[in-house]
This record gives sequence, C-alpha cells and structure tokens, in this order.
Amino acid sequence: MVRITRKPRTRDQVYSSGIPSAYLPPKSIRISNNHTFTDHTGKQALMSWWGSKPDISKLPPLASWVFYMVHPDIPQPPDFDSCRFYENLEDGQDCGIGGPIRYEFFFLPGATAEDCHAHFLGELRVRGSIWRQINKVKDTMRNLDGREEEEKEEIKCGGH
Repeated sequence: MVRITRKPRTRDQVYSSGIPSAYLPPKSIRISNNHTFTDHTGKQALMSWWGSKPDISKLPPLASWVFYMVHPDIPQPPDFDSCRFYENLEDGQDCGIGGPIRYEFFFLPGATAEDCHAHFLGELRVRGSIWRQINKVKDTMRNLDGREEEEKEEIKCGGH
C-alpha cells in the first residue's frame, strides 16, 4: 500500500482569489401558535404548532400528532401549556421530518384506551382524515386548472 502525504494547505492557498462571501438570511423566530377549538363532542380541545409569528389566519400544518390527556389532574385549556409539552417532547430535535407538524390535544380525564379510540374515530367521522383534506385540495386545484383551460380556449375562439 502506498500512502501519499499531502502538505496541508492554508486558507490563502485554498481561496487564492479571496474568501467567498456567504449570505445567510435573517434568523426566523419560532413562536408557538395555539388555537382552542371544540371537538365533535362539544368539549374544548387545543391545537398547537410552531410558526414564524402568532397569526391564526395562517393555516396550521396539515400533518398532526394527536394526544389524549387522560390524567384527572391535567390542566384544561387555556391553562394547559402545550408549548412546554411539545418542547420537552421534541427535546431540541426537529421532529418535523418532511415539514412542520401540528399537535392536537384532547382532554378526556379518566378515559380508558377504548374511550380515546372511540373519540378518535368520532373525530375522523366528523372532520375527516388528512387524506380527505388533501383530496379536496387536489380536486379544487384540478377544477381551477380546468376553468383556466376553458377560459384560454374561449379567448382563442374569439369569445369573451
């Protein structure tokens, strides 16, 4: 085996025409957004997600983690600190692989696993799954694309 040793190069040798400048965008500040809503049974629930500013007019992330808070002594919304909960859950790791995640908290003090499962199925029946929402967006986009094509065709044919 032949080992070739190379002389270490200095920064000036590597960047003979000067060190390139790098542009870094301003650091964005992550803010916890919280939105209290009513679940399908009429109880208060909480939706939380990280965002760049607290603005409920922006849509929260579509993908979600659902948590059922069943301990009888857990604080209810608005006293429940969802930000602290998922900060400790993530433990400094970026858990949003593929995009940001929305956290949903349902409060069912004393509920069993079966109670939580039944509640989850009820939420699915009322709100639908992520896939139903994705398909609605796709259908809307297809309809918009179809209308644009019709308008282009109408203009080509001399219509108004």
